[in-house]
Formats: sequence, C-alpha cells, structure tokens
Amino acid sequence: MTPQIQMLIDPKADMTKPLVEIRSLKTQFFTDDGVVTAVDGVDLDVMPNRTMVVLGQSGSGKSIMARSILRIVDQPGKITEGSILYNHADGRTIDLAKLRAGSPEVREIRGKDISMIFQEPMSSLGPITKIGKQIVETILLHRNVTKIEAKEIAIDLLDRVGIPRPAERFEAYPFELSGGMRQRAMIAMALSCEPRLLIADEPSTALDVTTQAQILDLIAELKEERQMGVMLITHDMGVAAEVAEDIVVMYHGKIIEKNDVYSIFDAPKHPYTRALLASVPKLGGQRVHRLPDIHELLKNPDNPPAPIPAKPRPPAGEPIVKVRNVSVEFPVGGGVFSKPTGVIQAVNNVSFDVYRGETFGIVGESGSGKSTLSRAIMGIRPPTSGSIEFLRQDKPPTEISTADKHQMRDVWRDMRMVFQDPQSSLNPRLRVIDLIGQCIEKAEGIGRKELSERVAKLLKQVGLSPEYLLRHPNAFSGGQRQRLGVARALATRPELVIADEAVSALDVPIQAQVLNLLQDLQEEFKLTYIFISHDLAVVDHICDRVAVMYKGEMVELLTREELAAGPKHPYTKSLLSAVPIPDPHLRDRKKVV
Repeated sequence: MTPQIQMLIDPKADMTKPLVEIRSLKTQFFTDDGVVTAVDGVDLDVMPNRTMVVLGQSGSGKSIMARSILRIVDQPGKITEGSILYNHADGRTIDLAKLRAGSPEVREIRGKDISMIFQEPMSSLGPITKIGKQIVETILLHRNVTKIEAKEIAIDLLDRVGIPRPAERFEAYPFELSGGMRQRAMIAMALSCEPRLLIADEPSTALDVTTQAQILDLIAELKEERQMGVMLITHDMGVAAEVAEDIVVMYHGKIIEKNDVYSIFDAPKHPYTRALLASVPKLGGQRVHRLPDIHELLKNPDNPPAPIPAKPRPPAGEPIVKVRNVSVEFPVGGGVFSKPTGVIQAVNNVSFDVYRGETFGIVGESGSGKSTLSRAIMGIRPPTSGSIEFLRQDKPPTEISTADKHQMRDVWRDMRMVFQDPQSSLNPRLRVIDLIGQCIEKAEGIGRKELSERVAKLLKQVGLSPEYLLRHPNAFSGGQRQRLGVARALATRPELVIADEAVSALDVPIQAQVLNLLQDLQEEFKLTYIFISHDLAVVDHICDRVAVMYKGEMVELLTREELAAGPKHPYTKSLLSAVPIPDPHLRDRKKVV
C-alpha cells in the first residue's frame, strides 16, 4: 500500500506541554569590529497547535532566534548562553543549545521534527536539481520508505499544497516555477517529514496579496489538521492580525512584549509595539500627510502627535507619459538552433496617460505584467506593438518604442528607476560617491570636487550623512540601501521616477520612512512617480490613480477615492479582499471574490 501523508498527530500527545522551551538564550556574532549580540536573553515557550507570530523590524533578532533553534546560525555567530529544550514525542528532553550544530542528534531533529520555510525559496532550493528530487531526498533522509514510495509521497504533497499538475511539477526545476509555486514547493518539503513544529521566516513578504493569502491559509489549514506548532516571523502587522494566536515583539535582540493577538492589537503595553502599529498604512482610511516615524513616536510615547490630513493634490497637469495600445510578447520554446514554438502575451493592448506631478500606481499579482510594462516604459524591453511617448518640459517628445541607443541615453537622464532589491541593484565594489556620482558624471561631466558636493547634498536629501561618501553598499542596512537607490535615481534631476516594488521587502518602520521620503522629494523636485506594488495599503496611501493589471491586461483604472469607495471589476474586488487587515477582530470577515 502506498504510504500517505499522516495529517493528524497522535491523539495521546500532550497539548499543554511546550514543544520548545527557550531560556535565557543569547546568540552573538564575533566580528572584526567587536561582538554583536543578536539575541539577548530570550525566554519563550513554543506550544503545539498554536500559531505564534514574532514581530520586529530588521535587526531585531527574530530570524537569528529562529535559526538558533535549528542550529543554523551562520558563522561567525554562535549560541553563548542559555538553553533550547526540545520536548521529544518519545518523552526525552533534548537541549539543542548544548549540541554541536552538525551533530547527528541535531540533524535528526532538523527537518524531521522541526522544519523551516525561508523567505526566498530560490536561496534554499538547489537551482540545478529538480523540485521532486529535492523533496524525495529529504523524505529518504528522515523516513523509512523506498524511493518509489518517497516519490508518491512527494507528488501527493505537491498536490496537497495546491500546485497544479503535481506529477509534471515534480520534474520541474526551481527556475521554471513562479515565486508562489516555489514557496509552495518549500512548504511541501518542510512538511514532508511531518514536523511537530514549523518555523516560517517571512514566507510571504515578496508575494502578491492573493498568493500570500493562499500561502497563509494553507499553513493555517495544515496546522489545524496536524495540530503542529507554527512560529511565523514577519514584519507585516496585517499578516500577524490575520493568523496569530500569540504574538511576540522583539527589539534589539530582546522580547519586549508577548501576549495573545487581541491584547497586543487592542491594548499594546510597550511604546515600541504601539509605535509599530501606528506606522502601518491603513487601507481605505483618511490619507495622512506623513506616516508616523517610529523614532519620533518613541521619543514621546505617552503623547504621540495627531496625524495631519494630507492636502488635496493639485489638478492633474499635462501628460508626461502616453501609453497607447502597448503589447509585449515573450518567445517560448525552441532552442539555440531552433525557432521559438510560441509566445507569451505578457502585456496586452494597454493604454493610459500619466500626468505630470501625480503618483500613478500599477497593481496586480505576480505575472500580471506590471513589471514588464514598467520596463517597456523605461525602454529596457521594447513593446511588440503600440507606442510609448515621453513628453519632457524643455525637450521634444520621444517615442520610446522606436528610440535608438543615443536617444535612450538622453531619456534615462530624465526617467529613472528605483528597484525592489537594492542589494542586487547596487554594485558592492563601488563606493557611494561612485555609485551615485557616475550617473552625474555621464550626464554632465563635472569635476570631482563639484561631484562630491552634489552627492553629499543628495545624501542629505534622502536622510543619510555626507560622511557615508566613501562607504560601500554592504556597510548599510536594507533601509539605508534603499535610500541610496533613491539618491541614485535622483542624481540626474529626473522628471519621472519609476519605483518597482521599492518598499515591498522593507519592514514597517523603514517602509514608513521611505514612503515619507518619496512624498517629500516629490514635493521638493516636482517629481512624477509610477509606483508599482502588490501592497494595496501602500498604493492607497501614496497614489493618486491606480491601474489594475490582470493577465497582461489593464482591467480597471481608478482614482484613489474610487478605490476606497469600492471598485467595480471582480478582480480588483478579489485583490482588496485578500489584503490582510491589521485588526484581529476582522480576520473572519466575509471575503469578496
């Protein structure tokens, strides 16, 4: 008989005893610049059949704490104090902190009893090994089954996590799957050995809202069926409100507050928790002039400043971009010496105007064509058909779709882009002065002294110190690197900035700072933005009009007020219904589909 996935835990299991008991845990990194304490004296019980959400901004220690449980902290980090007691199903209590990270005892528990889903599946899945083979290897490592049985279990798991045609996907490589599919494959692998505890580290941060909702629903469903414990690490307050039963808030390596989800959201006790909640953009609420800055809130936690309503935007000016009947196709199939066998219609007959001075939003799930459309506007991916006209103030109009390299170099002085991942878009070998200055040098050919002054002024304008001129990108935090990306985009004093998922990977406080920065710079430099995002709360906060993309087509174009009042298209309604609301009392609301 084919072994099936056992979805229910032993009914005799003690649901009142913690799976993991963490006591006085300290994890430190011994660097050339000194000792960095990432986890500082943490005490925590992880229970079966409950979802614990760990909140905190980047650098708070939440991921290092989770990695410490599995003993996968990267060098030069190590556990220096405390205990991590794992209460085994057979009655044994094992202190993981006292075991060698690569010991057989730890390897037996890691993956089998405690599994982990990572934020970016492409960094966890072997790029040149088929998905099915990776899952089978995990099963064979921890379960007493044959290869044929392991394959059947793996295909059953792929089907269980919602991957269509699982037998075919079993033979797929990771790069052949979408981001959501890869994340589902990671979940299948994590569940393949029927763990008692599932740790999910930012499993849905970079996913669109519909895929995120599916992933979170899946984890919740499997948790109920298996009665396993779930530790979900996130910076998304909406996700926390949607799925958590218990919440732990970390700050500078310490747990500063822990309670049930309703107590945390209704009556947070710590000033940092209150500041986190206040920094979240609210979908459909009154637009505020600025999102609260968490550092300002912490200075005066008992008397926070009242939100200032945003001023009405001036009437739309003349178009700066005219998009007419644009389609973009990608060839598929074929090979080095053979012709493509077909095409994928990434963008299909899209038309709109972007007005000078506005923030124009483009939203949609992964694969909707929004990023492809932005690259067509930038001239990076020429459209298959249609026209894109760029109308600058003191220059003749430029037809992007037919412009040559010389014309595009001139266009790229006035049309710049801020990318989602500053880590990969900033050359790690260049210093800040060269990262930003080379854009100015190519455009204006100014001397080194004047260049230094210009770059230093840009750093000030994006909230960074001029002292950082000679630093390299790896010396900055994620939020600081994104500010460098914004500074580089502004270096040539452009008229139009395209922000492609520019804040999607940032934690709540840094996201608020970058959104405030973008709005300040728009007012100061009279910028026009095309803002691409899958986060409708962020889009609602910053955009004046929103284009909704679905399967390459623009299905709806709304003002911000029309979006708040209620869209007409069913797909836009489904997008809104999938947005996690930072209020646990609304988690069971009826979803509109």
